[in-house]
Amino acid sequence: MARKKKKTEEEENKPEIEENFEEDFKEDLDLIEELELLDTEDTEVIVEEKSELLDKDEERKQLYLSCGIHIGTKLLTGDARRFIYRQTNYGLYVIDLTKTDERLNIAAKYLSKYIEEGSDRVIVCSVRRYGKEPVKKFCEVLGCKGITTRFIPGSLTNPIIETYIKDASVVVIV
Repeated sequence: MARKKKKTEEEENKPEIEENFEEDFKEDLDLIEELELLDTEDTEVIVEEKSELLDKDEERKQLYLSCGIHIGTKLLTGDARRFIYRQTNYGLYVIDLTKTDERLNIAAKYLSKYIEEGSDRVIVCSVRRYGKEPVKKFCEVLGCKGITTRFIPGSLTNPIIETYIKDASVVVIV
C-alpha cells in the first residue's frame, strides 16, 4: 500500500515539475536572447575591465607579500583577532591581506581630505628605529610634516615653546 501511495504522489507531482521546467526553460531562452542582443564589443570591454581590476588586486597582494606585511607575531590580542588569516604550525599568526588592503584604502581616503587642504595639517610621528625611514619617505611623497626625533610634549598645545605646531588636524603616530 505504501508503495502505491508513493507512486501516486509522484505521478501527481509530475505535471507540476514539467510546468516548472518549461517556465525555467523559457526564462533561460529569454536570457539567451538578451545576451545575443548585447553588443559583443561591450561585453569584451566589461570583461577586460574586470580582469584589469583583478590583476591590480593580485599585483597589490604580491607587493604586500614581498614586503612581508603578512607576517604577524606569536602573541595575539583580542583586538587583532579579526585581522588574522590563520596560524602556522609553529604558532606564528598570519595577517589577512584583504583586510589589510581595505584598512589601508580607508586610511588613504581619510588622509587625502586633509592633504589636499594643506600639507601642514597632517603630522606623522615615529621615534622608533624601524619607523623613522618610512615616516621620512611618507612625508617626502605627500609633502606633510614628519617628526622622527623626540616629540616635545606641548608641541601641539603650547604656543610659547619653539616647536609649537599650529593648526594640525591629523596626527599619525607610528
